[in-house]
Amino acid sequence: MTTPRITAQVSRATTLVKRLNNIIDTNRSVFTAGKTFTQSWLMNTYGIAPMAMNPSPKDVARFNLKLVTAYTKLNKLLAKRGLYVKSTNYYETFEVLTLEKAISKVKKYKNKAKGDKAASRNLDKGIKNFKSKWTKKLSKDEINEVASYIDKSCI
Repeated sequence: MTTPRITAQVSRATTLVKRLNNIIDTNRSVFTAGKTFTQSWLMNTYGIAPMAMNPSPKDVARFNLKLVTAYTKLNKLLAKRGLYVKSTNYYETFEVLTLEKAISKVKKYKNKAKGDKAASRNLDKGIKNFKSKWTKKLSKDEINEVASYIDKSCI
């Protein structure tokens, strides 16, 4: 059963996707492999207001969240056409990936999905076996199991 709230959310999402689709269609030349664009272009295109002078930490966080949200939604839509935008320089510039780089990104997504699946399996097993309590140190086998999916770049 669909509730009015869900219907409204779907309607807003559909409106947003249509708007983003129109932006991409209008700016086709920007969204071709190897092209780059700037943060200011993204802000102007998506209507993100610049930060005020001397922003508070909260204002900086809000601005950054809006920027990352716009970038993420853009990539979700571009993915339907095999395109992916990568940010560089702390979201100052953006590059539309070439086919080779996009294929590499797919491989990274698949590897991350494998790790996420292992992590969820591990958490589920821990909840069932230990009821979310630290009962004892991990065994050597458990350490090896966890080490098999931890992202080495985080260490």
